[in-house]
Amino acid sequence: MNDVAHELLNGQMLCVVATNGADGYPNAASVAFSHTNDFAFVFATDNGTRKAANLERDGRAAMTITDQVAKRTIQIEGTVTKITNEEFDADHAERHFGKLPFARHFRSNPANSFYILKPSSMKLTDINEVPWQVTNII
Repeated sequence: MNDVAHELLNGQMLCVVATNGADGYPNAASVAFSHTNDFAFVFATDNGTRKAANLERDGRAAMTITDQVAKRTIQIEGTVTKITNEEFDADHAERHFGKLPFARHFRSNPANSFYILKPSSMKLTDINEVPWQVTNII
């Protein structure tokens, strides 16, 4: 099942990240992402965004990635941490910009930070099956 999950993730550029707002309401935003072989998810955002403020206060987040054509979705819950530019460059930049070359200009923006979500749970749902096939990845 991990091969199916990686195939779905490799074919998608955008995900929805949901963070916990200071007012208690969830906040959701679309971001471009990359991922590692062990399912850690990397994304960037401007430091002035609501999601950046939310993540500074509470690192718990959820993420969804959907392939509308294949009718599969991955739902993730986990903890997000900000990573240093040095860590991003050493461990993630090549893969991230290989998948998302249009995002390269964010690397030189001092108002931008990179984050990594490490899942505590992750499931793949295939709605081609009846009933829907739900598989826990993590």
